[in-house]
Amino acid sequence: HVRSRRQRQMCIRDSLECALPTSHGDALYYHLVLSKVWIDSGLDYAYRNVCGALMTGVFDHFYVLAQLMLGSGLKAHVVSQYFHFLGSTGLAALICIQYFRKKPVIGIIGAIAFLTFKHSPDVFFYPKNDGYMASMALITALMIVDKNWLLKNESKYRHLLIGLLLGLLPLIKLSGLLITAPLSIYYVIQQRKNLNKWMSAGFVALFTCAPIFIRNYIYIGNPFFPGFSSLFPGLMSEEMVSTYTYYMSNPLSLSSFLENLYIFLTPKLGFIALIILVILKRNVPPISRNLFTLSLISFVIYILTNGGIVAPRFMFHLLFLNLFAGLIYLAQFNIQKMTLLLLLIVLALSLIHI
Repeated sequence: HVRSRRQRQMCIRDSLECALPTSHGDALYYHLVLSKVWIDSGLDYAYRNVCGALMTGVFDHFYVLAQLMLGSGLKAHVVSQYFHFLGSTGLAALICIQYFRKKPVIGIIGAIAFLTFKHSPDVFFYPKNDGYMASMALITALMIVDKNWLLKNESKYRHLLIGLLLGLLPLIKLSGLLITAPLSIYYVIQQRKNLNKWMSAGFVALFTCAPIFIRNYIYIGNPFFPGFSSLFPGLMSEEMVSTYTYYMSNPLSLSSFLENLYIFLTPKLGFIALIILVILKRNVPPISRNLFTLSLISFVIYILTNGGIVAPRFMFHLLFLNLFAGLIYLAQFNIQKMTLLLLLIVLALSLIHI
């Protein structure tokens, strides 16, 4: 009863916080504007005239539902915030409860950790797409690494669902390719003896993500926009190429590497120790080790391609994987009352940004 009451209090607190209209440049620049112009003048007009419209992903288009029901004022803005919050940290918290249903203490600790995310927590209240990408990356990684999660490994639909999820990541946000690549390679290696499975999954993935590449090629001449702007300038002006190259292909420096490494290793302050244990300990669950390894590979790809930019939201999907890897490692132990108290204290301290 105490556990259920705490869960309800936690949900109520975040729900109330999400009800406050928050402003963010990208949200007010194109994430929400796209829906308004779409309603007024059509989607083709919106793509051609809303600056930043071609950086939107599939979930950004659902914000149109709020504006169709409530108009384009603050009510629709707040409802759109709930879309993003519930589809990101809210969904991750539910995954924790479901995944660790036999270890409810771990599930609650994980839910609290996701709902009180340390790095840029207010981003999850903005009507954007970074949070969707993080939660869907977590679901995709778990589906691949844990062969019996959600669907049994023997299910004839499992590989098709994995293909759909792999294709969905870049469809949400094109930077999803940074995690789709290592996940796809891992899946091919895992299913190397099942040619039909991984080829079918690959076909579904390509079919799913194709619309965003086709859209970008039609409207700006670069299927990977805003990435690879210098290689595929398409219809962009020199100023656009220079701007997007800076933000999407910024060279690495020592200071940016250290800052990005700090972000990568601290999805929650108290779970640094768990990540270190995952590396050093021998009795690490394979699922935990593989999640962290996939996250680390994706981090290296990001560092090599755009390491000069320090932005926690660009690595939310990696932080979700890191945190869940730590929770899986923790779940193998019997959590005593004193240990639980210490973990909750650590979680409370992790709310302090240092």
